[in-house]
Amino acid sequence: MKNNSYGILNTIDNGSHSLVTKEYLEKNFVIFLEDFSCNDVIKNDESYNFQNIIQTYLVFFENMIINKIDFFGNFERVSKSIMFDLEKRLYQVLRPSLIVYINKLRVEKALIGIDTNEEYKYFTNNFFHFKKFHMNFFRMLPLLSEKIFTIIENEINYIIWLQGALEKDQKEIHKMSGFNIMHVEKVINLGDYHNNGRRTILLEDKFNNKVILKPVDLTNSILYHSLINQLNKDLNTDIFIPQVVNKNNYGYMEYINHESCESNQQIKGYYYNLGVVLSVIYLINGSDIHNENIIAKQTSPVIIDFETLGSTLNPSITEKTNSFKLSNSVLNSRMLPIRFSEGREVIRDYSAIGRVMKTLVKKIKIKNEFTSNPIEIREETIVEDTVQNLPFFNDDIYEYDNYIKDIIKGFEDAYNGALKNKEEYMHILKSSVSKWNYRKVYRNTKIYTLLLDRLNVPDLLENKLKTIKYLRNILKKNIYLATRKDIIQKEIEALLSYDVPYFSNKYEWESCETFSNNEIDLEMKLEKISYADFLLQRKIIEMSLSNQNDNLDQLNTVKETINFQTNLSTNKIKEALTGKILDGSYISKDGDVDFIGLKTNWQGELEINHLNNGIYDGLLGISSLLRNNADPNHIEIINKLEQKALQEILNKNKNNYGFVNGSNAIISYYLTNLPYITPLNEKVILQIFMDINSDIEKDEYKDNIFDILGGSAGLILTAVKFYQINPKYKILLKVAENLGDYIVNNMQTHNEFVYWKAHDTLNLEDSLKGFVHGLSGQLLAFYKLKDILKTNKYDRVIHCIHNSEKMSMNEYNYTDSWCKGFSGMGISRIKILELYQNEDIQSDLIFFKNQILSTLYENSDYCLCHGLMGKLDFLLELENRGMLERNEKQIVMKVTNNFLNNFAIEDFNPHKIALFTGLGSILYFLQRLENDKLNSILYFNA
Repeated sequence: MKNNSYGILNTIDNGSHSLVTKEYLEKNFVIFLEDFSCNDVIKNDESYNFQNIIQTYLVFFENMIINKIDFFGNFERVSKSIMFDLEKRLYQVLRPSLIVYINKLRVEKALIGIDTNEEYKYFTNNFFHFKKFHMNFFRMLPLLSEKIFTIIENEINYIIWLQGALEKDQKEIHKMSGFNIMHVEKVINLGDYHNNGRRTILLEDKFNNKVILKPVDLTNSILYHSLINQLNKDLNTDIFIPQVVNKNNYGYMEYINHESCESNQQIKGYYYNLGVVLSVIYLINGSDIHNENIIAKQTSPVIIDFETLGSTLNPSITEKTNSFKLSNSVLNSRMLPIRFSEGREVIRDYSAIGRVMKTLVKKIKIKNEFTSNPIEIREETIVEDTVQNLPFFNDDIYEYDNYIKDIIKGFEDAYNGALKNKEEYMHILKSSVSKWNYRKVYRNTKIYTLLLDRLNVPDLLENKLKTIKYLRNILKKNIYLATRKDIIQKEIEALLSYDVPYFSNKYEWESCETFSNNEIDLEMKLEKISYADFLLQRKIIEMSLSNQNDNLDQLNTVKETINFQTNLSTNKIKEALTGKILDGSYISKDGDVDFIGLKTNWQGELEINHLNNGIYDGLLGISSLLRNNADPNHIEIINKLEQKALQEILNKNKNNYGFVNGSNAIISYYLTNLPYITPLNEKVILQIFMDINSDIEKDEYKDNIFDILGGSAGLILTAVKFYQINPKYKILLKVAENLGDYIVNNMQTHNEFVYWKAHDTLNLEDSLKGFVHGLSGQLLAFYKLKDILKTNKYDRVIHCIHNSEKMSMNEYNYTDSWCKGFSGMGISRIKILELYQNEDIQSDLIFFKNQILSTLYENSDYCLCHGLMGKLDFLLELENRGMLERNEKQIVMKVTNNFLNNFAIEDFNPHKIALFTGLGSILYFLQRLENDKLNSILYFNA
């Protein structure tokens, strides 16, 4: 099994026509300018800024190719088609620098004219005529001149090669598609530029015959087609397979039209076939099958991009997730809608099984536009996109919602067909092709597109070393690629040539080369398919296609008269919730219990992921819920979850100090579940604190978060609590004090604010607001230190934090959430008042309580973190302390009972199961209502 780096088009035959070099073009451009003037280019008014200057390069380009190609007598029509895209590229490259330069000349009084419009005409008409204009311009920005002539060089050489390839392959092309090179009319770009300007193009002749040319080896398409052929026989399907002509590192493919279904039954057939295709893509390690790489042709989903098929997966590099199973699952195909936005009308779903794309059209005003640090002011409108990946009938597009069972049935039949005849399917693949090239995608190509745009700003065109450093700093931020200097170097070289970086590997059956444990090649993949794997993949598909949103109407509708007894017993609700949570579990190949579910990321989009190991939205949070249920049937699951989380955090995540997926999750879980913990003991917890203290004293402790959820403030809370339970460990007082001093030493100021900026915090506001991420959490931590250490050393920082928070509330809008709003800030005040009676703190708490009560009927979510359950749990804490008035209790009871009376498990997304962000929030709150000895998890054991 061989897997070597391989250049894509280095071996393409360039025909009999000689290629050009950048140096040749630069020399000839000087000669060209001697007999040419900008003002001869545009006879009419410009249609865009600096058109005279851009058109000068286009005329030069045309002069350079006119003696090298004739495109079979169709030079004029073809060159017009080609130059349309070249003009856009040159405009994107030149425009930012020309704007900066013309304004520089205006300041220097170097332009002639009575107003800015006259000065502009003078500048554009004389840009090349006065050598001092263009020569000074390119002397200031040497990388710009290099980039322009690199683009022109690549374009000319590509066209030369294209003419030679078409001439050589004309009989095969005509036989496949009817396309006649002697009557070519259009050459249309369809993809990114790679490897010196190579890209996929659509060729069309005057008879409307079309063919696609792809500048990559298409051998791996045979893998896909061979399996589809066999499944067509086995399943009695008729999935269309496009014709392909494969040449030496390039090839041609039949053009596919988006064709309508003729009945509703055909739509069902399309989605069944889509499930079959999904199974095949999974079995042959395909990826990047997004909405532009598949076309709906009646009942057939037709794959039109084969670059990644037959690849070897290396999830440790290609994915940001820690989950190997997910990286190697059907999600790797990119066919499933794993992310979409519920909170806005915009659907950012680029999957093949997706929705009609609604995109934001942005009008952007930019301050400091042409620098590497621009400031954008956006105006946004929503536009519905046209789609070719979804079936249509009677002019209506049909999304997948009503056809989920068909997709899953197609996947099931195809997977199990291959599983039952594994040896036969392996033989089919090995007989179809012996070796092939596949594309290796190391990062989202959108990143490359954004970087190419950024490289057009003038301050990145002045010095190549500076630009290389800028690119390297950006590219190495991906932790999985930071050490891959070879990859980053190739990326930089491609980006400086105005190309999207492209990586290709070569694979050959049964070579003797070995792979690391993190890599799965095609042979390994087929050997490892099993019924257990099928069940996991089906679960992932069901979650990804789940169209059940949370119905929050009942959440915010409270009847005036309400029976303060629930219609549905809480036990029934708990059973339903526990059942849904356990539905997210599966047994791994090693016998470990694991959970998979949907989460909402920081952008408000749903993602499929393994639950991590922590309290917030991880395995220890689920384990806490199951422990609270006290069901003996769950003991084995609980023990396995605890053991798995403990091992993975201590072995893999030791330097993560947070509650989400780090050491504080273990500590908090231990403190929460005393005395029932089996795999954990106080020595393990003590060692965690000892290691942290050792790192602090050796100046090796690194916390770039500082807050309650993920940083040192949270560790202070658990260190103090652990000491209170085990006062014999005096060292914990030193640990807590060292952590407090560490936070103080890293305090920042802005105007009159004090704050701690986490590494992923976007602005000052996010560093100030709330309990989990902001000042309320740090305030509680320092009050804890003041009390346990009996010291006044933190009084000044306490005073500064309290003042900063008050100023913040005057300046910013606060929500009612636990994470960044009044619920969490109230939790902080409750715990402070247990230590010190303080009028300001008491006043804060009353204000927060009133804010929560005023919004108790207004909820955008039900969860603990930022929804109704978090608010109710905060109010429950107040009630337990006798801090609610009678009328306030009635409001809380009314909202609580309304929620329970109207509860139906069908109203909630069944795959959001985590403690703080999913169904676990509701189960936890019911457990709290039934057991007044169960402490609030919102404190993290403060």
